Amino acid sequence: LAAPRTRAQVLAARWKQCDTEWFQELQETQPEIQNLQQKFKKLIASPKPDASEIMLVQQQIEAKKSKLKMKATQTYLKKKQILDENQQKAFDNQIQTEIVKRRQQSSGSATNIQPVRWKKILNDMQNVFNQEKE
Repeated sequence: LAAPRTRAQVLAARWKQCDTEWFQELQETQPEIQNLQQKFKKLIASPKPDASEIMLVQQQIEAKKSKLKMKATQTYLKKKQILDENQQKAFDNQIQTEIVKRRQQSSGSATNIQPVRWKKILNDMQNVFNQEKE
């Protein structure tokens, strides 16, 4: 008989499911965005570009990117709901730290700061489940 799953294992599985859903959306949408970007480049390079078509393709690109951002936010909120209060605080702190780094980088006020490593953050959050006391 298989041993019953611990609460941490159940939470980790739900967390992983959120990642799977997000990466699936990313894999589906990214090629669409790339195709639209190629179309946009061809339109711009054409001898007589059609301004309305260029604007339409540009809007389609932005809509796809917006869809990805929305999915990322939904995934973040879903993951946060899985965690208990202390885990949520730890997760929020990690995200806030990375956001501050990114803002400092974009404003030019920080030097020698590594780029935001979202994969590392997600891996670190996996360790949150290991810290849970049974």
